Amino acid sequence: MSEVKKDRKPGEDSGSGWRRSWAPRPLRKSVVTTVVVNLTVLMFAALVLIALFVNYTYSVLPSDYASEYAPMIIVPYIIVFGLTVAVYGWRLISRVILKPLRALLGATHKVAGGDLSARVRVADDNEMGQLAAAFNEMTEQLALGRSELENRLAELKCLNDDLAQTQRELLSSEKLASVGRLAAGVAHEIGNPLAAISGYLDLIQRRDYIKPAEREMLTRVQKEVDRINEIIRELLDYSRPGDSSAVRLNLNDAITSNLTLLRAQKDFDRVQLKTSLGELPPLLANRSSIQQLIMNLVLNAIQAMPQGGELEVVTRALDLKDGAGVEFCVADTGIGIAPEHLEHIFDPFFTTKEPGQGTGLGLSICLRIVENLNGRLTVRSEPGKGSVFTVRLPAGERREG
Repeated sequence: MSEVKKDRKPGEDSGSGWRRSWAPRPLRKSVVTTVVVNLTVLMFAALVLIALFVNYTYSVLPSDYASEYAPMIIVPYIIVFGLTVAVYGWRLISRVILKPLRALLGATHKVAGGDLSARVRVADDNEMGQLAAAFNEMTEQLALGRSELENRLAELKCLNDDLAQTQRELLSSEKLASVGRLAAGVAHEIGNPLAAISGYLDLIQRRDYIKPAEREMLTRVQKEVDRINEIIRELLDYSRPGDSSAVRLNLNDAITSNLTLLRAQKDFDRVQLKTSLGELPPLLANRSSIQQLIMNLVLNAIQAMPQGGELEVVTRALDLKDGAGVEFCVADTGIGIAPEHLEHIFDPFFTTKEPGQGTGLGLSICLRIVENLNGRLTVRSEPGKGSVFTVRLPAGERREG
């Protein structure tokens, strides 16, 4: 896209937004003028004073003595007043030129070291004052430029982080969709023969002539079949599309109800529960999906604390870009999640639990539920210190993703 450039006058912005040309002000006095005038006045005064002192000396001394020792009388006066002129001239040049240059040199070293707050005092309205003012203007523009650059770098970092997060979410969504289709087909194919096996086992167990050892083996087989059935149900829950029968519900009521049911769990006794439920706007969602989301997150937190710990459930209202929202946090003080596992915890069938203790579908189902509600599920964790799962959901009508 072509850009129309307008002619700029000297001193106007050159396009960066913070640069502006610096024009020196007209001088009221010059360094050269100051030095020359002061030295001229001093020399004239010295000559006048030498003449007066010599004349006075000749007037008080006898004429023959003054004539004989005239060079010896004049030379000391000339030396004294010459030294006076030299000292005054050195101090004058030091004050007008050398002192401002030293200050400017010190400030330049500070700027070179990265301290852009260094400034030079503008003492006189001459070339040295203009140099100091130009230096201050330069450092100010450098500081503004660095600040703008840091802000743009911070914005770019945020954009890169958002882009990386979006890429991860897209990859996760594609992976979840593929696994969901596969899971649905596998669950149906396994479910039918498994139901037949379960029925035959029930018929066999009703027989009276089965020996106790054989009955025990049949009981174990039945338990394993039941476990397979549970996995299939989770697969079907995972692959099933979001339920459109949404109702207006209060998230706090759903959490309280689920926590009441979970208190009966044997693992709940070792956990200290803390709740902080804020006032929330009503949520438009499927009740069973919300209950499943709460149940999975809380159970996951309890299972992360095999030696006991503290479980904290927090809710609060949010002010989102598109309206009101709710936030639901489940925090535990358990074993935490290793950094290398954080990117995979929402992947289907990924689990760090012992074989037979989990299918790795709980968090995947939670993510699917939250995404169906146009929300976001995130996790923060530190090994040995626990994890925090945060769910953010928009309140009111659900939007199509």
